[in-house]
Amino acid sequence: MSAFYDCRFYGMQDTLYDKEGRHYFKSCYIEGATDIIFGNGRSIYEDCSINVTAGNIRNPRRAWRRSSRVMFYKSHLSEVVIREGWYAWGFAGDEGTILYAEFNSTGIGSETAGRVKWEKVVSQKDADQLADINFIDQEGWLLNHL
Repeated sequence: MSAFYDCRFYGMQDTLYDKEGRHYFKSCYIEGATDIIFGNGRSIYEDCSINVTAGNIRNPRRAWRRSSRVMFYKSHLSEVVIREGWYAWGFAGDEGTILYAEFNSTGIGSETAGRVKWEKVVSQKDADQLADINFIDQEGWLLNHL
């Protein structure tokens, strides 16, 4: 369990290894070209900026593995996000086991028309639950340090 405040992470590929456990990132800047954030962590990135330096992404792999879960919640998505939005990489046919979702995002890349058919549509209740600090802080370790 770790919390990161006002940190900067720079790289080209595999910039931030969110390996495992529960993590909280607040007001961080993360920059890279490929597979910027990866790992098995259960994490919340609040008020963070993620800068893609490789231009327009043609083969996005934002999350991968059979049980990966990613939700962009109230995020600003720029033009680097392609229409399809998500790519199952080596798990084509297993899209039912992954959760890729967006909720109330803004920006040119947030237009959901043309997204992959298996992108999950989440309710306000589910989105709020996944974005709630309790999602990663069931024992109160983080709330005691905010």
